[in-house]
Amino acid sequence: MHVKDIEQQNQHILYREPRKPRLLVYTSAPWKWLRAIVLLGALYGVFLLIVLWSFARLPKLEHLAAAKAIGEDDALDNRLVLKVPNTFEELNKVKDTLRMYKDEFEMDLMLFLCISYVFLQTFMIPGPAILNILFGSLYSVSKSLLIVMAISTVGTTLNFFVIKVALKDALTSLLPKRIGAFQAELSRHQDSLLSYMLFVRLTPILPHWFVSIASPVVGIPYYVFVAATVLGHVPMNLIAIHGGATLSSLHGIQDLYTFKNVMFLICVAIIALIPICWKRIWPYISKKKKSALVI
Repeated sequence: MHVKDIEQQNQHILYREPRKPRLLVYTSAPWKWLRAIVLLGALYGVFLLIVLWSFARLPKLEHLAAAKAIGEDDALDNRLVLKVPNTFEELNKVKDTLRMYKDEFEMDLMLFLCISYVFLQTFMIPGPAILNILFGSLYSVSKSLLIVMAISTVGTTLNFFVIKVALKDALTSLLPKRIGAFQAELSRHQDSLLSYMLFVRLTPILPHWFVSIASPVVGIPYYVFVAATVLGHVPMNLIAIHGGATLSSLHGIQDLYTFKNVMFLICVAIIALIPICWKRIWPYISKKKKSALVI
């Protein structure tokens, strides 16, 4: 065997093509979606079981009727209603039932309402607005607002980490352009990120569902996301809680959007915009002051 052949053989033995990392198999598009579906389904199932457990802790309507000295037939047919309401008439009946539960089994009722609220907000399921109204019908405005802010913080935190852990890769591949545009917009407001996020939450400039799913993906800090979401929802929560205090006079969700309430929301949004505008205008003002001093 010639010397050149031996050298070529040795080079062939020493050099091997690098293997593709095994992780690539699990980060391809189909695996991203499968991983997202499995994780999200598992988390949803666990939280749903917790909600059902808290509901099972509530005494049955028959026990409530006995505690309130209501006839069983009258209680079950007319007065006591415990279901997801489809109309404001049904919502009023549910409110009356929950008030009776509050009188007799307040801690069990509070646990069920709080867990249900956290569940709905974690998975972005419509319903927190109805619960805000119910809280307003059961407790004072100040107490209702404090309760809602506390459980909203928990729900927003879980929502942030559920999306970050389970859906980040899938959403990046599903909505690349929209998420890229949102990230580019955020880069323009890095010096006033909290103010900008608060403004976004207070106004319909972007769909709230998109802000919720995109924020963990683009790397918005957890504390900014939670603070902007909780504080940004306070005005609407306050309106819903006030509506709950006068629930019997409401005929639909549109009754909450009175001229006074709409003007209140506009004023709050304008106030949230002031820090952003000030940080943009201040450099020009300071530059003019410096030039005036030089002259």
